[in-house]
Amino acid sequence: MLAATAQRASGEVTIVSHRLEIADQLRERTGRPVLSWQAVAMRDVVDRSDGVLLIDECHHAAAPHWGKLQHLYPNRKRVGFTATPVRSDGLGLAPFFTELIVAAQYSELIAAGRLVPCRVFRPASEQTGLARTPYEAYMERAQGRRVILFGGAVEPTEQFIDEFRTHGIDAYVVHGNMRKAERRNIISRRPTVLGSVQVLTEGWDDPEVSCCILASKTDAVGTYIQKVGRALRAAPGKVDAVLLDLYGVSHRLGLPTQDRHYFLDGKHPIQAADGPGLTVCPFCGWCYELGPDTCPSCGEAPPRVSRLPHVEPADLIEAEPLKPADPDELDRLVKLARENNWGTLWAVKAYMRTHELPRKLPEGLYSRMVYEYVQKGRERIQAHAIVSRMLRRHGVKS
Repeated sequence: MLAATAQRASGEVTIVSHRLEIADQLRERTGRPVLSWQAVAMRDVVDRSDGVLLIDECHHAAAPHWGKLQHLYPNRKRVGFTATPVRSDGLGLAPFFTELIVAAQYSELIAAGRLVPCRVFRPASEQTGLARTPYEAYMERAQGRRVILFGGAVEPTEQFIDEFRTHGIDAYVVHGNMRKAERRNIISRRPTVLGSVQVLTEGWDDPEVSCCILASKTDAVGTYIQKVGRALRAAPGKVDAVLLDLYGVSHRLGLPTQDRHYFLDGKHPIQAADGPGLTVCPFCGWCYELGPDTCPSCGEAPPRVSRLPHVEPADLIEAEPLKPADPDELDRLVKLARENNWGTLWAVKAYMRTHELPRKLPEGLYSRMVYEYVQKGRERIQAHAIVSRMLRRHGVKS
């Protein structure tokens, strides 16, 4: 959509991207000038020309360094593009943007042939360890597909990729500590399995990839949607995509192609972290900020602990798509809960396991859910936040 807008727009058009790899792709596809945020950070000359700024993955625009854009281009209109207008640090996209337009929901994009349906394989519930190693899951559920594999750290991801190589499968890893030229060279090879650590999470486009393996946990629904989105792009002959959700995070974050509602005000369950992480030296007891390889006090290097996730063997079961909203079924469960004194929350949660929620809840249902959380000892404002968050995840405005 951004590329098409850039090609149709008249006057001065500048594209802004937060990653160098994505900036290169956009420059080739649009023929327009593209700035990475690193280039923005180094600019001092103010451009007072009229025109438009097209901002890719614009959920990053709430970060402090993006505020410089307003100073450098004071007369430009700003149009942002993102699949996930939400941030894990709780910052809203207003007032940098003043209006949010949902161009299309996932169901509409699939119906239009822009995206493909996604089959989800996951353990029966979310768990703390991997249900399978990525190679085992691939051979069981996605053999022959091209894969993007998201790992949580470099060391375990390299071990995952080594297992693919051991069995003769073309596989490589890219990560943020690599030089740009090295990452670009690996990506250009278009291997069967491409492992990624903290890169390619968003914006990167290779429609022939039809399988996403989540081999790391995530609490942020935006990050989850962006990662799985790498496998959803339509391509000739591509009928569907496969998500191998090895921890089962989709039980909590929802199916990847579920329709959702988004907001500009920063309502999100994940809050910004308070300060840098700390560690304690096992030799002298000194507490210091994470980063140095050796203790700043005694100079000793703490022993390395393997970060390879442990495997908790479990069958990967294909997730059943949610049935269309059925107000009669919701009403039946609410009445059943009332008759047995099980509570409205039980009814709603039982319903959401199999059905989409109706866009408008039955009158009084929201208030009863909040009341039950208050009865459990929650503050009223906290109870409202819990219920609102639960409903937004299932596509309902509260």
